[in-house]
Amino acid sequence: MIPNLLKSSKNNLKNISKIRNNFSFNNNQKQIILISSNNIIKSSPNSSGSNLFSNQNNKNKNKNNICFNNNNNNKRFYSSSIKPTQFENLINKASELINESRFEEAIKSLNAAIEIQPLDANAYALRADTLEFLGRYDEAILDYEKILRFLPQSIPCYSSLASCFYNKGEIDRAIRYFEQILIIDPNYIPANGFLGDIYLKKGDLSKSLEYYKNVLKVQPDSVIGLVGLGSLALKQNNKKDAIKIFRQVIKLGEGKPISFFQTSVSAASGEKSIYQNDTKFKGSIESNPIYIAHVSLAHIYYNELNAVDALKQFNKVIEYNPNNSNALALASTLKQQDGQLGEALETIDKSLELDPSSDFSKSIKADILYDLERFEEAVPLFKELLAGFLQGENPDPEKALPRLSVLHNLILSYAHLSAQFPQVIDFNEISRKIDPTTELEQLSKIPETLFELNASCRHWVKFFQRLSQSVYISGTVQREFSDLMLEFFQSIALAASEIVQINHREMQNQSENPILQDYEMEKMLFEYYTDLTFSILNNNNNNNNNNNNNNNNNNNNNNNNNNNNN
Repeated sequence: MIPNLLKSSKNNLKNISKIRNNFSFNNNQKQIILISSNNIIKSSPNSSGSNLFSNQNNKNKNKNNICFNNNNNNKRFYSSSIKPTQFENLINKASELINESRFEEAIKSLNAAIEIQPLDANAYALRADTLEFLGRYDEAILDYEKILRFLPQSIPCYSSLASCFYNKGEIDRAIRYFEQILIIDPNYIPANGFLGDIYLKKGDLSKSLEYYKNVLKVQPDSVIGLVGLGSLALKQNNKKDAIKIFRQVIKLGEGKPISFFQTSVSAASGEKSIYQNDTKFKGSIESNPIYIAHVSLAHIYYNELNAVDALKQFNKVIEYNPNNSNALALASTLKQQDGQLGEALETIDKSLELDPSSDFSKSIKADILYDLERFEEAVPLFKELLAGFLQGENPDPEKALPRLSVLHNLILSYAHLSAQFPQVIDFNEISRKIDPTTELEQLSKIPETLFELNASCRHWVKFFQRLSQSVYISGTVQREFSDLMLEFFQSIALAASEIVQINHREMQNQSENPILQDYEMEKMLFEYYTDLTFSILNNNNNNNNNNNNNNNNNNNNNNNNNNNNN
């Protein structure tokens, strides 16, 4: 009888990345320039509270305001031999190309404009924004530094430089630029918000809180500050406040399309603009504060085992970002728990299409296939996961529990597959293959410890290896069963070894909270071993008894014949 044991649960949730790299808002003096994934949005140095990621036109902008501040640095430089309209036409063309996401063509147009007017900050600014948006940070930095030669106090340029250095991994240099901005304008929201994020990531919670408070002091309903506070509360394990804050952020986004919070207008626009059209960059959804709030709530509810609310939030996340493979994977587990196995399998397949190498998604699919009783499909996935965990001479001790979880589910799958064979397998035939002089004693021994269990399983592995290699013909049901038993015993041996290693490490570390607080896994291994060996050896004993009975019958027949002859 195969024990009816539940599959072990998986706790390897991935932490969601929280840093929001895009900030923008409009004001009545200077307009933002750019939004991009992992990028800071530029705004005016005197901004004091407005809409985040606004795509509204700014009616009171100076026509020369790209990367400009409020100093009298708005002087345009034109070559006397070239008509300004040619330069302006190239800028307008670049703006149209950017709006059509034809960025490389836009850069060529801006290159031509800069050749005409090498001292004009507008073309440099738009080219720098485009290069930054494309992730070509070194080139963008060169252009921003040129603009600072014209405008040494330009906050938008400092903000862009900070963004570029942050995305290059030069965090300390980015911090210095943001701090420089706050010397010029302590109320500049993007710099305060981003510094709050940086220090939150560094684990300096008090400093992070200080910057988020600065944001909310300037703009009480700023989603930059609110999302930061929510993330800070989550870092402090204050889930109740985090949920309240993230819900408030989502409410602030009601009535607006999600793109409203990730699209910004670049280049000057308005009645006095030299540009015919606003130049718009659509940033990454990952930086969208409303999206971040939904993602955060989804993970909070998931970890609290609130499946209904978690699935609602994950569905919203997937609606906004169908390419979020992690959200698809976690949503599939919730559907699996709810018994929606068909939908769960469809969802996890979408996740694996986006990220075919994800072990997390593979493990979820294997579990779903197990629940669907499609064991032959589940086993190869479990084996692939196990092979990955066992790579190298010394497998990572930190992955001991995932390895044990996969082994557990693999053993359960083998148990179900083996249950299909007894109707067609002659155990008497198998038992007759046991050599009573060399193998019977070893195979009949009842293990009492995990060490003995491991050794006994390996004896059985060798036995079935011999059957598969020398006795049973490939393609026969006997060979298929022998191969299955070989892997079955091998998996039990590996699981026993993992438990031994886990227990040994915990004894060395004197762990107060042991990973394996009960011995259900150990009991399961011994039960499987006992069931398997009993089904084989019992038939062997029956076979021997039958042989003895036959011999006795033959002896009796011989005696009767002798008596009759007498």
